[in-house]
Amino acid sequence: MNDQVPKGLKKWEARRKLGRGKYILLYGVIFWGGSVGIITTLIDWWRRGFSVSNLIIAAVIWPLAGWFVGSSIWNKSEEKYRQYFAARHQNA
Repeated sequence: MNDQVPKGLKKWEARRKLGRGKYILLYGVIFWGGSVGIITTLIDWWRRGFSVSNLIIAAVIWPLAGWFVGSSIWNKSEEKYRQYFAARHQNA
């Protein structure tokens, strides 16, 4: 039997060691929410000029959206990870 774990699952094994909360904070809130927030704020600034209220809104909305994205990715990745090892255990 092939004992090779697929590349994507190896990557997930490393990331899941962070734990759910740290993963969501790092990859969802900071990386995703922060990136999207910065990009949309810069685009808005370029198109309409700087606005403190838009900056504050972006600082709240995008990290919150990032929490949902990070949580969704965590759940989907965990589901795939568990399914892979459950199927592998059944076939052993």
